[in-house]
Amino acid sequence: MADARVLIVEDDGITARYVQGCLRGHGFRATTVVASGRDALRQAAALEPDLMVVDIRLREEDLDGVETVRRVRQRSDVPVIYLTGYSDDDTIRRAGATSPQGYIVKPFQQRELIAAVEIALRDRGRRSAAAEGEPYRSIVENQVEMVCRFRPDGTLTYANPACCQAFGKSPEELLGSSFWSLVAPPDREAVQRRVALLGRNRAAEVHEHRALALSTMGAADGAGVAQAEPELRWQQWSIRAFLDSAGSVTEYQAVGYDITERRQREIDRDQRLGELREALARRRPVQGMVPICASCKRIRNERDEWEPLEGFLRDHYGIEFTHGLCPECMERLYPGYPPPPSETDTETEPDAEQ
Repeated sequence: MADARVLIVEDDGITARYVQGCLRGHGFRATTVVASGRDALRQAAALEPDLMVVDIRLREEDLDGVETVRRVRQRSDVPVIYLTGYSDDDTIRRAGATSPQGYIVKPFQQRELIAAVEIALRDRGRRSAAAEGEPYRSIVENQVEMVCRFRPDGTLTYANPACCQAFGKSPEELLGSSFWSLVAPPDREAVQRRVALLGRNRAAEVHEHRALALSTMGAADGAGVAQAEPELRWQQWSIRAFLDSAGSVTEYQAVGYDITERRQREIDRDQRLGELREALARRRPVQGMVPICASCKRIRNERDEWEPLEGFLRDHYGIEFTHGLCPECMERLYPGYPPPPSETDTETEPDAEQ
């Protein structure tokens, strides 16, 4: 802040030297004094000051302090502090239209001047930082992924629109609440343990947990948040820790995705693989000794169940059966009934000439 360039526009020599002396006494070395609006315009273009201290009433009738600031502001957003004695209402209204950072009424104390200057310079620094970060903030605001930041105790300090939409809450409802409350209770303790491990030796981690949230499809298709019903869904989160110079965590940033559909596909795949393995196990040829009932001829399978021989052979060898009766069983079951003809039996056709 001491390196700030300050342009003093004051036509009263005593007041100008007093302002310059106060600033230099507090470490502000780069100070320039001009006594007219025209000189102020030239110096503002050449120096690009970080702050202007301007007397509202300059001697030039066509270029007083307010008009000077208005022209400077056409090409620069340099902060301005006005020095003023008594001024008419019209001048005050004109000064207010230039959005100054402060007014100091003559006569003033040194501490009033320094306090106003420091506040104006801090405000300029915040606005510059915000302007530099605006493109990046816009990217985060428009991301389809959930993005949030929270303190070590879990208090949420930021949530982008996608995060608010996923949980069906407004920014006002989410900010100040706990990130841990967004995690389903069965998974909450495990997530807290994982995040607590982040630090100097491990800055980031990725995990999956369940959360009571809205379907991403329902949120994206424009359905009203108030009309959608939350459900238990799977999410994947990448969490990074931010550390201070001592290595202590000051904040976490988290980026999340809804992976419910992917998890369901994995469950369906595992189920199909299990069924396939079971089917293959049943079809696997049996080797060695096979227990068979000496009376009913049932087979004891690998599940220790007794099943018909036909089913056992079908499951393990892929053999299909067609059922009939052998001659012995035919005679036993249907005595006196003519047995079925064998494949070698042929019928002799009567001689047509006889």
